[in-house]
Amino acid sequence: IVAKPFGDNFLKQLKEDVKPLLEPGAPGTFNHTDLWQLPNLPDTMLQVKDKMLELTTKYFTRYAEMPLAPFRASKGYFRETKEEYPYKITPHRHATTFGVGVFYVNTDERNPGNLILMDPRGGTNWVNQFSPYKRIPVEEGMMVIHPGYLLHFVEPTASTKDYHNRTAIVTAIHRSYDDFLQTLKENEGLLEAFGANGVTQDERMMR
Repeated sequence: IVAKPFGDNFLKQLKEDVKPLLEPGAPGTFNHTDLWQLPNLPDTMLQVKDKMLELTTKYFTRYAEMPLAPFRASKGYFRETKEEYPYKITPHRHATTFGVGVFYVNTDERNPGNLILMDPRGGTNWVNQFSPYKRIPVEEGMMVIHPGYLLHFVEPTASTKDYHNRTAIVTAIHRSYDDFLQTLKENEGLLEAFGANGVTQDERMMR
């Protein structure tokens, strides 16, 4: 999912709102801190979180083969890079999460750095037969949501292979275990139809 759900005035206010959380020693600068558990978060940040959940629910549910439990945001954190020190975001994945949401608060105007998604299916490619990568040129105000299993990394913003100034809000997107079990229970008949005879949801509803 790639979207720009907010206007310029919202983004301007968000930039001001996150500054106190990014000061040296502030809670937002620690990776072990879950932003969403902090008290008195600015409304702009909460709107970013809510929009991530809204879009995930809208689009992931549409293409899911099984019923999905309600999503929740967990382990929110800032991913901040600065020109003063090198930081490399190498290929990785968030394998224990259902999805990953990223919202770009600030990017480097010279070269914001591409977000690279690597297709995990081996012989299947995103762009053409020569490229197993999907490059997303990021910009301020852009929101990207992708499955947690998808291998990804960020290209450097400079020819020296350094990463210049950029700030993003990142969050894991989960389903609670209890909600997941409850959803399976509520859809037991549908799941039985899928597993037993391949009946689609539309066919079942027409009966």
